[in-house]
Amino acid sequence: MAWLKIESAVARHPKFLKAGAAAAWLWLCGLAYCQEGLTDGFIPMGAMPLLGVTGTGAQQPSRLATRLVLAELWVPRDDGSGWDVHDYLTHNRPATEIRRIQDERRRAGAHGGEASWGKREANTEANSKQIAEANAEQIADETAKQNAEAVAEPIC
Repeated sequence: MAWLKIESAVARHPKFLKAGAAAAWLWLCGLAYCQEGLTDGFIPMGAMPLLGVTGTGAQQPSRLATRLVLAELWVPRDDGSGWDVHDYLTHNRPATEIRRIQDERRRAGAHGGEASWGKREANTEANSKQIAEANAEQIADETAKQNAEAVAEPIC
């Protein structure tokens, strides 16, 4: 699961006030798209329907995107393929670093799981040995008791 860090004063930032609430929501949805997809802040034109923002008229996503560009929150790509979130990599880790961290955590988890499994197997063996020894002691004690009772009883 991807997480976003958003400054708590974002709703009062001049750029968001300029863009308006609906465009700010598109910006947030775009940011989530970038974080989840590890796009380093790029939002392709074709992803617009996937951002979860729909509307008509002034609330149409393409118009909201224009408002984000005018507010300098999104930067259009020269080739027309989509937008870059302004200063995305200034405030977020690049995809290569996130993938490296994910790989490290995956390996550490696998290593920890292997170590944990080995301990469980060792504990199971140790527990089985302790149970067997306790059972043997109990049988020996009962046998000794029975033998002592047999010797103590007079034979008539």
